[in-house]
Amino acid sequence: MVLRWAATALVETEKNFQRIMGYKHLWILKSYPDGQEEVASARKAG
Repeated sequence: MVLRWAATALVETEKNFQRIMGYKHLWILKSYPDGQEEVASARKAG
């Protein structure tokens, strides 16, 4: 029963969520740090 209450609460709060502006372009932010790991580790070491 607790799982039902939790699921119901999540469904109800989901109605109040707002979509982030520019959400379609978030992949750019995700891909940016992938190429920067080598640069970051070089800065830490040196």
